[in-house]
Amino acid sequence: TKKWLQIGKRNPLWPQLFQLRETPLVIENGDFLAAICRYDSSDKTEEVPMGSMGSNEMCNFYMMYYQDRNDPDPFPYGSGCFGNSASFPANEYPEEGTKLLPLHPELTHQANHSAEPFGVLERHKIEELADIQLGQIAGLTFDQNGNLVVFHRAGRFWNQNTFNENNVFTDKTPINDPVILIIDVEDNEKPKLLAKYGEK
Repeated sequence: TKKWLQIGKRNPLWPQLFQLRETPLVIENGDFLAAICRYDSSDKTEEVPMGSMGSNEMCNFYMMYYQDRNDPDPFPYGSGCFGNSASFPANEYPEEGTKLLPLHPELTHQANHSAEPFGVLERHKIEELADIQLGQIAGLTFDQNGNLVVFHRAGRFWNQNTFNENNVFTDKTPINDPVILIIDVEDNEKPKLLAKYGEK
């Protein structure tokens, strides 16, 4: 018989942590796991699409579990879920799971720093340097001389198809352009390209 049992419930605006269950839960072969997310987009002025990129919204529910090391891997092909693997959850999902959690101002306050802008202050925007067209920036650091080291993807654009359903990188062809740039940023208004590496 079908019986719904709540595994957990969390507000992403609260501090992120794994919440211990009051009673242990054993997941058996054939059990169906389902999750739902509610979004408040009343303060948005444009549509936010669902997806895997930074400008998208997604629904995640993480669980930490253990198994006997001698048992076979329950997810030999990966544990990702894509699309709807069954139609009944939409019609039978318990109403309790769709209700918002009660307000906890103390938890929201602890996590409130995330509502404030943080990170690097943007002084100016550079899309091209010397003869190099910058691609997606994947990493930044400084070398021992204070020069900025940039790792970018050049003409290779990462999106939802960059990895397959088994989390395997799909396009393994070389990138034709240099992907590591050494830049003198002593003059913030006129950065100077010192060296470039990594093509092919």
